[in-house]
Amino acid sequence: MSSHIVRDQLNHHLDRWVRRYRMQRAVRWSLRGAAGALAGALTVTLIAMLRGLLLQGEFVAIAIGLMLIGLSGAAAAGFLWPLDRLAAARWFDRRFGLKERVSTALELIHALPDTERQEHTGRADRSSGELEQRQLQDAATAAERVNARQQLPFQVKRSDALFTAVLLAAVLIVAWRGESFFQLAAQARAVQQTIAAEVIKVEELHQQIEADRTLTEEQRREMLEALKETQRQLQEAQSLEQATAVLTRGEKKFESLASREAEAQAEALRQAGRNLSQAEGSPLQALGQNLAEGDFLAAAQSLRNMDVSQLSAEEAAQLADQLENMAEAVQASNPALAQQLREAAEAARNSDAQQAQQALDQAAQSMSQTAQQVARSNVARKVTTQMGQGRQRMIAAGKSAQGQSAQGNQPGAGNQSGQGNQPGQGNQPGQGSGQSGSSTQNGSAGSGSGSGRGSGDSGNAPGPEAGSNPIDQNNGPGDGGETTYEPIYAPQRLGGSGEDTVTLPGSGDPNGEVLGQSGVTPGTDNPSQVPYTQVFAEYANAYRQAIDNGQVPAQLRDLIRQYFSSLEP
Repeated sequence: MSSHIVRDQLNHHLDRWVRRYRMQRAVRWSLRGAAGALAGALTVTLIAMLRGLLLQGEFVAIAIGLMLIGLSGAAAAGFLWPLDRLAAARWFDRRFGLKERVSTALELIHALPDTERQEHTGRADRSSGELEQRQLQDAATAAERVNARQQLPFQVKRSDALFTAVLLAAVLIVAWRGESFFQLAAQARAVQQTIAAEVIKVEELHQQIEADRTLTEEQRREMLEALKETQRQLQEAQSLEQATAVLTRGEKKFESLASREAEAQAEALRQAGRNLSQAEGSPLQALGQNLAEGDFLAAAQSLRNMDVSQLSAEEAAQLADQLENMAEAVQASNPALAQQLREAAEAARNSDAQQAQQALDQAAQSMSQTAQQVARSNVARKVTTQMGQGRQRMIAAGKSAQGQSAQGNQPGAGNQSGQGNQPGQGNQPGQGSGQSGSSTQNGSAGSGSGSGRGSGDSGNAPGPEAGSNPIDQNNGPGDGGETTYEPIYAPQRLGGSGEDTVTLPGSGDPNGEVLGQSGVTPGTDNPSQVPYTQVFAEYANAYRQAIDNGQVPAQLRDLIRQYFSSLEP
């Protein structure tokens, strides 16, 4: 067999072994890569999870995703990593027991071209060439007998497999038992979503104010700067409390921009406009319609456009009467405008068209200023209302998150007070929350104390005497949850039904018996059971809505606002 054929056979066997070795190395490395990626994923995701940054699905997805990336990356690296053919041949000789046949043959193959040239020139030793040829043939024959699949199996170390399995089990255990951390992350995510939604609403208000043409440039710039500051602080808020405080400050800011005086003037002008619009054929009918619709700028323009000199004596007198009526309507809210309207009415009645026109122009100017103040107040009031609603949404989101947290941490049903091993009913402590009381029903009576409702069982016998020991204040929980409040009162028989009167006999002590003790010393204030800051926002929002809806008389609005301002935390 020629040296070329033997060389090709040896290269073919060596290539096949190298490819098998690369695949075997890829399998080994892939498991180690998966284990390393899992270890790194556990480290990173545990830190993020303990900080409340990951949901359960995200935790599992990151861990499994990194494991697959590590597995595939290590497998690719194991297959593609460079391999020296001569070093591989020596390793195969040791692995397959070929006694350095393949590595020696590979060295001879690299040297054969020089030998062949020497043979052509006649300077080579023919006996040496035959020996090399036989060595190559022997290496090819030995390589033919090697079963690479059997001697290079795709196996992994047991320690690698065990380590990977332990890490994978750790991921599953954390995903199963880390519910509280995932719930914290869900709450934090919900907080950020709620804040982001409020940021969008503030941005919508920003766009609405930019498009509002009823505002002056100065008013628009002032409100846009306040909204921009509120939006920036909302974006920086990291909790519902911070976001709620930001909205509360913004609400107060825009409430200060709202003019109660302008609102009162606007209401008076609308009422005057409704009266004027009902007078058919009057010179001020169009003005009255504009005022009734709240278009004060158009109403001011109507005053400017009125030509008193073109009116007849009868129309001038009618105009004077309507101007005086309008002045009476706005006197309380806008004395300056009322005075200008009266001057115009007097001039019209005296047929002084020039003086009347001048007074009407002044009244139109005052009405235009009122229109600008009303426009600013309306926009500020709208923004105040929407920020108050946003604050209420923040509070509701906080309560919802607290409720979910409490529900998640609530222990399961077990032996509760008032159930199971409880004393009997009637004159024994019964079920429910710790209230005491007495009842008189059709001649039956009973008493209860401690962890009972205090309502007696049916029967005609009076309850037992009250003991001399104080009622235990450390009552256990009832049957869970809140119960309807049952007031304690002194019942009266109306009309005399003839029923038996049931009383509790005393012990004879003239000072009376101690039936219960309170933790509050007489003469001291009882501490509130609900945090003050938790309920103030709801009450403040209620009074603002009442004022906005017109449920509070105008003369009491400032007093109520001052009262709630003094209570602000």
